[in-house]
Amino acid sequence: MAETKITNNELDPSPATRNDPRVTVANKTSAQAITGAAGNVTDLAVSLAASTTYRIELNIPISAVSGTSPTLNLGFTGPASPTLVSLRRTQMTSASAITTSVITSFTTMGASTAVANTHHTIEGTIVNGANAGTLQLQATAAGTTPSITIAAGASIIATKIS
Repeated sequence: MAETKITNNELDPSPATRNDPRVTVANKTSAQAITGAAGNVTDLAVSLAASTTYRIELNIPISAVSGTSPTLNLGFTGPASPTLVSLRRTQMTSASAITTSVITSFTTMGASTAVANTHHTIEGTIVNGANAGTLQLQATAAGTTPSITIAAGASIIATKIS
């Protein structure tokens, strides 16, 4: 897992989070083609402590898409029995249009048409239950021979709220 505590470096997406021990960032270091069944998105995972509330932010650039009617499904695996999963996924469905979907559990996958050179974001709150564990982004691709590339530079930020 490429998890990093912010310590005043150039990967920090916001100067306000520098040196903040509540903030954990994981950055995708290389592109990854998503071609079928659900699997982990390499590098996009962070640890969640038990009985803790987090603000979650993901930035997911899509650099290439092929196949007929390719659809990108995004979801998570995470610690057992969270108290609340309340995430909103916003994705570009063309160069000038967006759509949103809701993720309310670690088993829910938000789906949308995949378009090259667009961007997806996921943000919201996770109130973790009694089990610590890892929040891991997962992806699947649907359509006829789909291949959807998540670009290097995608990131996940988990900010401990309480």
